[in-house]
Amino acid sequence: MMRSIKKTLANIPGWRTSRRIVVLVSDDWGAIRTPSEAALERLRQVGVRVDDCHYMSNDRLESAEDLQCLFDVLQSFENKLGRRPVLTANFLTANPDFERIRRSDFSDYFSKSIVQTYNETAGAENNMSFWQEAIEQHLCLPQSHGREHLNVARWMADLQQNNAVARAAFDQGMFGVSAHTTEPRRQSYMAAFDGPENGRCRKIVADALNSFREIFGFDSRSFIAPNYVWGPTVESEAKAHGVDYLQSGAVQWLPETGRKSRRRHFQGEKNSFGQRYLVRNVHFEPSSDSDSDWVGLALKDTEIAFRMRKPAVVSTHRVNFMGELRAANRDRGLVLLEELLGRMVKHWPDVEFLSAVELGDAMSAGASAK
Repeated sequence: MMRSIKKTLANIPGWRTSRRIVVLVSDDWGAIRTPSEAALERLRQVGVRVDDCHYMSNDRLESAEDLQCLFDVLQSFENKLGRRPVLTANFLTANPDFERIRRSDFSDYFSKSIVQTYNETAGAENNMSFWQEAIEQHLCLPQSHGREHLNVARWMADLQQNNAVARAAFDQGMFGVSAHTTEPRRQSYMAAFDGPENGRCRKIVADALNSFREIFGFDSRSFIAPNYVWGPTVESEAKAHGVDYLQSGAVQWLPETGRKSRRRHFQGEKNSFGQRYLVRNVHFEPSSDSDSDWVGLALKDTEIAFRMRKPAVVSTHRVNFMGELRAANRDRGLVLLEELLGRMVKHWPDVEFLSAVELGDAMSAGASAK
């Protein structure tokens, strides 16, 4: 009951519509995480509690098989107008170049594009073809999640100081060791824009959006910061590169040198640069907890959103559909996604599946907003 009350209150302010809009947004595509079970075992040996983090245990660079399985599910549903679900796939465009960093004796940071990462990873060599086909079939719309899912300065400082965990993970071709799995507790490596906002921050945003255009052939009109941590510098630089919409959780964490402060957002809210926030109000993360009724919870949240005349913006991370480390993780995620979409189409025959950009454009145009 309390959860429903909180969800209802959170959906009161902001843009309204009589349309039943569902937007599927998914982060982390293109980023590496855990390369192998052997890497996890090596981290266990140095005291990392890898099994306490579902990302570390299950998330890996997507394979062609992962993509085919996901697109097969999306392709199997359509609303009464024949429109199929579309995944707004939020991409990182680069990953660390471990060999070049090692050759520099950890004095300099180097990266490689996700295209090179795909080409060098067994099972992922044809990923760009899969993505392009899915874009043409309107099954997905890539958007920008940044350059790397990595706080470069923080990670490089630990490598240079010969931090045992950072170096052990590095030797496995891995950086994504979650902060809560190590002792002593440290700041996150994954929050790319946490820390002082400066010229380096602007350069990373510019690099991310420029490389996105080079890879996909079009501009990313929305942006989602890793770990929901960002400040006004990120927004202004993104605006300069054509970003009209900021994907967001209900809470934005502001980067600071000490304790973080937060700022709440509502659906369709505008910032000082004229960008609108697209707020996620439904969560579907089955990989994070095998005991929760993720389909039931997501349907309840969608029902509340529609009752409050809001779009249902469903957050579901890549990890839910990855099976290279544990096939059972992918199988369960896809079965539950299939159930969720099936029940949505059955319960709301007039449901409209839009991308995040299409939702933003509807807000900006005032389309069906009442």
